[in-house]
Amino acid sequence: MLFLIVSGIVALAAGILILTADLLFFEFCSVMDKMVVDVDQVLRPFQTIVGWTLIGAGVILALVAFRYTEYWQMQVVWPLALAFGVLFALLPELLDRLSGYANRVVFDTKEKLQGFCKFVGSFLVLAGAYILLTAYLIR
Repeated sequence: MLFLIVSGIVALAAGILILTADLLFFEFCSVMDKMVVDVDQVLRPFQTIVGWTLIGAGVILALVAFRYTEYWQMQVVWPLALAFGVLFALLPELLDRLSGYANRVVFDTKEKLQGFCKFVGSFLVLAGAYILLTAYLIR
């Protein structure tokens, strides 16, 4: 019984906190939207070394994967290593273009997450009220 009451209060409090914490939410989004490190700029001097290393690792992983076919994960890893190795070592211009496409904002995360937070907050408030009502009716 005490477990139901505590879980109902926790769900209700978390739901209210999520629904009323717009300022905290926007501050969290502004912190998460900052770029920490530009991977392209850091890897540019080492691009060919990384590429040839990935090609070598891809070839070794392919040999291991063909020998030990029961490890299905290897069938996924070696083509990825080989493909990224070729991109880094032999096609750096294509890699730059792909990186430019990947860096574009597809959708605004603030709007999507704010709607999701409102949904989750509402759900938690309703769940907390239901749990407290159930605890009251059971006693």
